[in-house]
Amino acid sequence: MTAVLRPALSRVWSPDAAGGMQLELWAHVEGRDQTVLTVLADPQDESLWVGVQLGETRLQLPLVVLRQALEAADAEVHSAAWFARQDEGVSEI
Repeated sequence: MTAVLRPALSRVWSPDAAGGMQLELWAHVEGRDQTVLTVLADPQDESLWVGVQLGETRLQLPLVVLRQALEAADAEVHSAAWFARQDEGVSEI
């Protein structure tokens, strides 16, 4: 089974290599801070992207798509216990 961590998180503003500004989300794990994700602006059109490390690859996702997914999750993602409680309520009617 995969270990689950819910570490303390912090937001850190930092300059990027080209002189812009980016936002990093850090997690405090095993006594040190590690970058979880980075929000950066595309220099061509200022669109915002979320960068995450995937092995040796830096994956960038459009922030607007991630935001839509989080909004959908907020309304629709529930635990198995939540669904069981909903089923109990239906069977009592």
